Amino acid sequence: HVLENITKAVVSTQSTGVESGSQRGKELNAVMKEGKLVDMDTVIELLKEAVDKSHAANPDKIILLDGFPREMEQAKKFEEKVCKATYVLSFDCSNETMTKRLLSRAQTSGRADDNIETIKKRLVTFENATSPVLQHYLKENRLVCVSAEDDKGVIFSNTCKGLGLQ
Repeated sequence: HVLENITKAVVSTQSTGVESGSQRGKELNAVMKEGKLVDMDTVIELLKEAVDKSHAANPDKIILLDGFPREMEQAKKFEEKVCKATYVLSFDCSNETMTKRLLSRAQTSGRADDNIETIKKRLVTFENATSPVLQHYLKENRLVCVSAEDDKGVIFSNTCKGLGLQ
């Protein structure tokens, strides 16, 4: 099965201290509540920890980073301090679809940033910050774009095809 070849480097609210109420967690929660991006050095540090842990547990698997990189400087620092990305996967959908999905997630997530006001800010931030990243990886032929307007099965199938896993 194709999923046997993939592992996810997890940076969760638990691993960052958000759930425990640690000082780092409180700072991260405040940034997320404003719809802003967490500072790059912190993100890189958290990802390095997660990638190292994931690779140690699953050395032969593809590591998937969810929602990263979001800014060009993050992409550069990640490849400098952690590893070179083989692919950057972009799920493309309308702002309407994304808002609907995030509001649905809000029903169970408990995240401070899953509300309509913050989502609107996050979508603007996302577009402004990620467009140069996507253009960079497109030029390097490392960008895999998948339409996320379809149902989950079609999205999954197209993702596997785009990553050469089928």
